[in-house]
Amino acid sequence: MRDVITILYNECETLDVFGPIEILGRLPEYFNPLFYSMTGGIITSSQNVPVMTRPLSELKCTRYVLFIPGV
Repeated sequence: MRDVITILYNECETLDVFGPIEILGRLPEYFNPLFYSMTGGIITSSQNVPVMTRPLSELKCTRYVLFIPGV
């Protein structure tokens, strides 16, 4: 299984995040979606959807897929 590290930021587009994550989430034997931000805590999308994230400083895995929505 490969971790999918999603870097979130305030005012990100909800569809840019959860469109791809929904697909990857349907393959739990292959992908483990995780949400991170610079400092962790709640990130709010431009549609006011709150998402709890972990701080980037806690990222310990060395093999992962990096996903930065909207970039």
